[in-house]
Amino acid sequence: MRRRLPLSLLAAVAFSVAALGALANEPASNLESQVRISKLQARQIALDRSPEGKIKSERLEQQGDRHVWVVDVARYREPAHVTTVTIDADTGAVESGMPHAPAK
Repeated sequence: MRRRLPLSLLAAVAFSVAALGALANEPASNLESQVRISKLQARQIALDRSPEGKIKSERLEQQGDRHVWVVDVARYREPAHVTTVTIDADTGAVESGMPHAPAK
């Protein structure tokens, strides 16, 4: 009986790891599977728009009947200055690049 417990525990751990690996290959969200522009492409478009920056965050949003990537890019030398770049998730067109001044 003692031998079966460790073997069953090992089997359960192996199954869990395999299941997590399968989930890692799935799209991060259902919205991402519905758009033409990937997260990586949206990040590159945002960095092209703000070349002296670093990505702080990105998210895919639904606005009405369309999807947009909203990417926040901080300046390297002034990380408190953030530009929000909004990108059409189907065409890749940049809709806006709004800079935000740091809070005082």
